[in-house]
Order: sequence, then C-alpha cells, then structure tokens
Amino acid sequence: MKSVLVLLATHNGEKYILEQINSIYSQKNVNVDILISDDNSTDKTIELIEELHHNIRIIRGKFGSAQKNFYNLINNAPLNYDYYALSDQDDIWMDDKLVRAVEILSSYGEKNINLYHGSTITVDSNNNILNAHPIYYGTKNLKQSLVVSNAQGSTMVFNNMFLKKIQGKTPLISDLMHDSWLQKTAFLLNGNVYFDAIPCMRYRIHDNNVVAKKTSLYKRIVRYFKSFFSTKSHYKITIYLKEALNLYENQICDENLEIARTFLNSKRLKNRLKLFFSLKYRSKYKLDTIRFKYLAIRGKL
Repeated sequence: MKSVLVLLATHNGEKYILEQINSIYSQKNVNVDILISDDNSTDKTIELIEELHHNIRIIRGKFGSAQKNFYNLINNAPLNYDYYALSDQDDIWMDDKLVRAVEILSSYGEKNINLYHGSTITVDSNNNILNAHPIYYGTKNLKQSLVVSNAQGSTMVFNNMFLKKIQGKTPLISDLMHDSWLQKTAFLLNGNVYFDAIPCMRYRIHDNNVVAKKTSLYKRIVRYFKSFFSTKSHYKITIYLKEALNLYENQICDENLEIARTFLNSKRLKNRLKLFFSLKYRSKYKLDTIRFKYLAIRGKL
C-alpha cells in the first residue's frame, strides 16, 4: 500500500478536530500518518489530539494565517512518503478519499509532478447536508489558473516529486492562498493536475471558517464587486510569477515562460491587449473572467 502523510493545519479547532482525525485514520487501502501544524491555539485542540495516543507529530508556532500555516507544513514535511494530502481541521473525509486520489495520481507516473483536487459535499456545523451536488469546474491549464484557480486546498493530494520541487520554495511576497499557489505552480512546471468531480469529503460551513463563512448572498456580491476597485488584491499574479521565475526559470517550458513574461510586462499596452482579448484567459465563472479582463486592461495584474 502507498504511504500518505496528511498535512493538517489547526487553530482553535477543538469542536471538530477529533471527528476529522477519526475520518483520516479510517481511510482504506493506504498507510496514513498525520503531521499537524498548530497556529497558536488557545483552546483544547492540542490537548485533545495528544489524548488520542496516535503517533501524530505536532509543530507549534504563530503563523497568523491559514496559508502560512500550510506553507509551514509543506516546508517541514519529511520526504519519505509516496503522497501528501492537505487537511482542514473541521471537515469529514469519505473513507476512500485518499485511495481514489492515489490511484488517479499513480496513473501519471511517479517521476512526474502530479496534483489531485476534487469536489465536496457541503454540510452545516451539525453535519446536515446543505448541497449534495454542488457545481464545480476544474481548471484545465496555466492560463485558466492565472485567472482563477478553482481548487480547494482541503481536497488536494500530490506526489513526492511535487513536494521535492516546492519544499523550501513557498512564496515570501505574493501571499497567495496555498491552494491557488499549489495549482499554479503545478501547471507552471508542466505537471499533471487532475480535477475529480466525484465528492471526496464533507466540507463543513460554519461561522469560524477562514474562507467559507455563512454570509448572505447580498453581502457576498457586495464584497466581490468591492474587490474590483480594491488595490489590496492587485498585483498578486505578477508578484507570484516573478518569484516563481526566480526559483524555477530553468525548469519551465518555453510556452509557460512566454505566458509568465506576458504578465510580467503587462504594463505595456501590447501585452494588456493580448491578455484582454485572448479567449484562453477565462474562467467558467463569468464574474472571475470579467474581473480578470478589467484588471488586465488597467495593467493591475
């Protein structure tokens, strides 16, 4: 059986952490270990984990954000496992989640960079189903990923080769979310990225979610359109690509180098028009495409 190290990020997760860990150890047909990075929990999260009597290694620190917590896990994961899986602290995994991902990734060959991500069933804080058949769209290539990644980190599984490529090279400046960064980097390095439309876990929506909180549709729409005019999220893609090229330039194929350089020179009118009019820079989600085109023509990528 293949070995999988689950990289589990925690922060004040006492309410759901035991249910999630139990679902991880219930995985079929894989050998599973867990590495936890705890972001300064002040509740009983660590105490509950230590009472389980499992061989769980815990790294403690103060990271300040979910993505930095996951980057800490990636940078400290031992390199002797076949596969690595990211995990939030409050979900529930189906018992075939890992073996399904491993079987799919194995088909690409272990010497290649391989990344799996999938869809979920959303549930409330009491594990009642909110949406059993949500609509997800997989991102098919680097160009689409640079518009929006559409990849949920808590579903991600990747192979040993990918970890070897990225360990110690996580972003310092761009501050991208870890799942977006992982997907973009896999595409940039010409890796295989597989999206699985079959749900692999129950994704819990509750008031303490970092990303997916229960908010009204009106508030979400207002927040989205405010981002059109905010300078906070601008430039992340170009900063990411600048960092990535410094680290990986001699490992990136010519086609992807050309894409990256178009973004890095997007202040030039020629490149702005190229990004704006190209039909390949788009998402299945129309609002994401509109936002990208708006930022591209303004030179704010």
